[in-house]
Amino acid sequence: MSDSQMIFARVEKKFLLDPGQYESFAQILYLHGMKKINYPDPTTCSIYYDTDECILARRSIDKPTYKEKLRLRIYGHQADDSSTAFLEIKKKYKGIVFKRRVSMNYLEAEQAMQTGIMPSHTGQIGKEIAYFQHLYPGIHPKALIAYERETWQAPGGIDLRITFDSSIRFRADDLDLRHGCDGHLLMNPDMRMMELKLPMVFPQWMADSLWGLHIRQIHFSKYGEAYTRFLSAKTFTLPHSTKEIYHVA
Repeated sequence: MSDSQMIFARVEKKFLLDPGQYESFAQILYLHGMKKINYPDPTTCSIYYDTDECILARRSIDKPTYKEKLRLRIYGHQADDSSTAFLEIKKKYKGIVFKRRVSMNYLEAEQAMQTGIMPSHTGQIGKEIAYFQHLYPGIHPKALIAYERETWQAPGGIDLRITFDSSIRFRADDLDLRHGCDGHLLMNPDMRMMELKLPMVFPQWMADSLWGLHIRQIHFSKYGEAYTRFLSAKTFTLPHSTKEIYHVA
């Protein structure tokens, strides 16, 4: 498999933390040797693809045994034609997350999604993405989801990764990542969505810490939340309490 084709399989658990819980838990991570990874730009931006009827979004919020998504992702707050982009199929079956993705430049990715023809270097995963498009006729860009991500990694090659996402935002128009990733906030910007990404079970110290800080697991899909609150109503006039726009400097 070439460097442009990547496969991941893991358990992902999600938790919502208030500022106090975040500060306390981050200190515990530091004391257990976990390291924060400093990326040049913490912004993650994704375009989610779906049908006019939002089949994939509706399936996601139904908590089925199996669900899948297709998205175009960049790391950074704005793309240009030459930016590294990833086309990803993300599947979840009985709690196990499988991600299959290929990398190319943004212009190539955009053209591939428009034509259904994947670059030759994308190999088998490219064929799977093309088949995904065939499986859902009329699939097209449906929503932009972006957020600021902080990542922690366990030391010594231990397969444990933790991310904290904040300022989670959404827009359903101007779905071009060349135009940045401003959007309507989906949740309080002071809260953080934490994801634990690990092979199967928590270390005991982590389970004890979560319990002690009253951090409880939740079921949350960023795209599913955008659908539930806005896309399902077929309107993008937001209620006053959620009308704040997050602007990337």
